[in-house]
Amino acid sequence: MADTVEALVRLERSTASRGKIFNVGSTQEVSIAELARLVIATLCSSSVIEFVPYERAYQEGFEDLVRRRPDIRRLEEAVGLSPSTPLQEIILRTAAAG
Repeated sequence: MADTVEALVRLERSTASRGKIFNVGSTQEVSIAELARLVIATLCSSSVIEFVPYERAYQEGFEDLVRRRPDIRRLEEAVGLSPSTPLQEIILRTAAAG
């Protein structure tokens, strides 16, 4: 969260960012299954991952991206910022906030 807040504050203060669209996020590509495993391991959880068929999870006609990996070059160029908080730290902070 701190990386996102810092990015938004810098973008708001930057006149060069006006009217432009920016991706704010990590460039670390991780699947939902990998993320679930990482959450379980990081939090020492006994949760079990259940794989649900796409057709059951979403309404007919819903389309989702197969891969997500934001291009943050514009963010880096505009305000000199790239994410620095490791995913495990984000998981721990999110769990502590809940």
